Amino acid sequence: MSKPRNVSDYGLLLLLGSGCSEAPTDPQGSTYTGAPTEMVGDEDTNVTAPAAPASPTSPTTPAATHVVDPSRPCDDEGHGDATTPFCKFQAGVDALSAGDILEVRGGTYTARVQVRVSGTKEARITILAAQGETVVLDAGCPSFPCHEEDLSPTDTYDGMHIADQDYITVQDITIVNAPINGIAARNTTSLVLDGVTARKSGQSGINIYDSVELVVRRSTLSRANLGIVEV
Repeated sequence: MSKPRNVSDYGLLLLLGSGCSEAPTDPQGSTYTGAPTEMVGDEDTNVTAPAAPASPTSPTTPAATHVVDPSRPCDDEGHGDATTPFCKFQAGVDALSAGDILEVRGGTYTARVQVRVSGTKEARITILAAQGETVVLDAGCPSFPCHEEDLSPTDTYDGMHIADQDYITVQDITIVNAPINGIAARNTTSLVLDGVTARKSGQSGINIYDSVELVVRRSTLSRANLGIVEV
């Protein structure tokens, strides 16, 4: 059953972006490719989401801080702490529990990520870039139009997919080359997207269905068929 929604209460909006143009081919290979390259074109048309109302939820109460940093000795089977961080973005996300923070160190991560865990009203989950660093999640679409048969098999063709999970904050993450949506959320409560950038998305930069209490602030979308969609 869909969750009841009230667009006026939560600042949900529809913004139209520019049509997708062909993206340069990006080499595929290792999960991490070092410092990211800024992708800005003369024809890009940016769509910036206006500041939304203040989050209706309580501040995050962290239970643990996990770290993703493939530039150092790392282990996806470990605890993901500062001494031995996780190597892969998805491994860090999978380790989260209510109240946890995932700190992702700067670089480009070639992956499409699924969030499969919820926070609570008192203990949000936060996924964020390390302070002062640029984190790029490259969803792997080599060009537009992008066809699924051109990609490796996966459970999602969104850059980041959140379904049936609540009280999550995504902060200061850039998502590029998503075959479908930069970030997609289904049946969520209190999703906060703060400082998110989505470039070169096959459909929407941000795509939200059957959700309540969505907050979008400081977020920039470019070269997507649609900017932000809430249905």
